[in-house]
Amino acid sequence: MAKSSKNQMAVVARWLFLIGVLVALIVGLFGSFIGVSLTDAWVAIVLVIIGLLVGFLNVTEKESMPFLLAGTALVVINYAASGALSALSPVQEVVKGLSVLVVPATVVVALKTIFALAKD
Repeated sequence: MAKSSKNQMAVVARWLFLIGVLVALIVGLFGSFIGVSLTDAWVAIVLVIIGLLVGFLNVTEKESMPFLLAGTALVVINYAASGALSALSPVQEVVKGLSVLVVPATVVVALKTIFALAKD
């Protein structure tokens, strides 16, 4: 693939990640006002697709370990703080939305890392 094509894909993936974060924030903070939530299939599907694309297109081999660590930390925070954040429902929804975005990307990056290790 040409270098300019890789740069364009990286820019697209960065924008996709930003859009995914914004969707998670908007749905988490204002979902009850606008009538959407993470339980709506289309919201979850959009976040999962964006997460998969980010995992395939945006995370380089050099960035894979920090990304995996951050993704794992987000999942642990989501799980551990679910009870503590129940009083702060919008915050809990934002964390859930970010998890829905990041987990598919984390799975893709983990698989890419495993294949790279197996290849060596």
